[in-house]
Amino acid sequence: MRARVEETNACALPGCAIKYDTFIPAMWRAVARGFVSRDAACFVGDGLRHGFTAGVDVPALARMGNRWFANYNTAVGARVAVRQAIMKRVDRGKALSLGVWSPQLAKQLRDTFTNTFIAPLGAVEKALEKGVFRPTTDHSRTGLNANTDLSFLWFYEMRSATSTTGLSTGRA
Repeated sequence: MRARVEETNACALPGCAIKYDTFIPAMWRAVARGFVSRDAACFVGDGLRHGFTAGVDVPALARMGNRWFANYNTAVGARVAVRQAIMKRVDRGKALSLGVWSPQLAKQLRDTFTNTFIAPLGAVEKALEKGVFRPTTDHSRTGLNANTDLSFLWFYEMRSATSTTGLSTGRA
């Protein structure tokens, strides 16, 4: 996947519906017309070209080693419904199927990568659909949440709000 991004752009990854060659010119027209700040456009353009870090401190996670967690009882108890929900996402291109989990795949992952995590899944029944479950992922267990800082998004929101309208959002 890294090679695909390096050769083309992050929009070439499976599951991404953004058409890079169409989106980027439209984004810069929006900048020229004052709808989008230049800083935000540079951030988005770079992310779509090279990939976003999503605020993740990758070096910090890389020092944590392999962290694999078992699924919660809510997901185990609703195994069929959770699998159906996940496969629905795969079928729609919103998630990738990496294959069937096996001891051989686990060994290959550990032999190939020194730092990995498998987040535990939970499941919550949808309020309006009995027997239909929404899978949840607990990234606090893996260390991902603790090593992610999205405060930079607030900066882009503030810059965009003040530069295009001249008004502040009122947030401190």
